[in-house]
Amino acid sequence: MTRNVEFYVNRANEKFEAGFTTMASKNDALQDLGRAYEMLTESIKALYLAIPHADRTEAQNDVYWGLANYLNNWKAKHTALVLNVFPQAEVFTSQIETLVEVRNTIKSAEIVKVERSANPRVETISKSVADIIALRKSQFERGVQLYDIFNGLPVTATWHYVTNQFGTSFIRVFYYMAGKLTPLNTIVAVLDAKSE
Repeated sequence: MTRNVEFYVNRANEKFEAGFTTMASKNDALQDLGRAYEMLTESIKALYLAIPHADRTEAQNDVYWGLANYLNNWKAKHTALVLNVFPQAEVFTSQIETLVEVRNTIKSAEIVKVERSANPRVETISKSVADIIALRKSQFERGVQLYDIFNGLPVTATWHYVTNQFGTSFIRVFYYMAGKLTPLNTIVAVLDAKSE
């Protein structure tokens, strides 16, 4: 199996959705995001390396040498630096900014040592969201209000289509409750508590 950006992001997201019961499980998710970040910065560097050495400008050199070594060091100035010189790298910087947000959320997530049981509503909601996306046939949507599915809870979702190395397309969804990245299991637990 080829391990690409999507593989590592999905694996980190699955660990986040499941909840962290140990510090090691949280660190594993953060390491997955770090690997995805390395791959994205390598893609940006590849744009620089494709330019013949004699034709490289000072600004291009600044991008190559000025990228943050680690995801936790990425700032808005890095995005601006890259996009000023390589606007075609927007697809990479956008993914990196999402990684930064996910990393911050994972970093601040609590470690809860509890027994978990599967909630059948999680699968039903995931399928409903996938149906909405398929109906819209959109490549990328941000901030769609899911008022009806979540019975009035302030839940939004960010999603995009991902195609893996085997050509299989699927949807990756990040859920936000009151503007904060939140595991779907947690949202469903709040929804269940509200319904009681």
